[in-house]
Amino acid sequence: MFCGLFLLWRSYCKLLPTADTSRFGGDIEVPPVVHRPVFISYLDSDGFEFGSAKRNPYQQFVALEPDAVIQDGVAVYNGDYSIPMARAMKYVNDAWQLRGSKDFAGALQNAETAVSIDPQFINAQNALGRMLQDQGRNAEAASHYNQALVIARTMELSAQAEPVN
Repeated sequence: MFCGLFLLWRSYCKLLPTADTSRFGGDIEVPPVVHRPVFISYLDSDGFEFGSAKRNPYQQFVALEPDAVIQDGVAVYNGDYSIPMARAMKYVNDAWQLRGSKDFAGALQNAETAVSIDPQFINAQNALGRMLQDQGRNAEAASHYNQALVIARTMELSAQAEPVN
């Protein structure tokens, strides 16, 4: 069965980040705008693994009518799409990895990039708060933690208590 999120790029498909690729070290670059067909498994687009629609980078596709459906499980969307949260995921993941290897400056830079790409991505706000806190910049960290709380309050009640990273 074909599962996952893919960009059709020339003669091959390129993987897009999912909750699974994030957990297993997926280092997937997403362009600012996707100018090609996007294939999205319904298993991924429903956002279950992200815990909330607010943390689902593919939530915008839920409201769209697909151009085609493959095997009742993969939606095909043709056009130009900006997927900022998916793009920011790479930088959040990189920030946590760099922090783990004690590259605090690199971690901070990646967290800042993630927030600049998608300020409404709770994981990016949380990561930036942590990276600033690591550098003793507690007032700035508190600002980003507060922004993460504002975003969390817009989530489904069941998702509000889940850890964010």
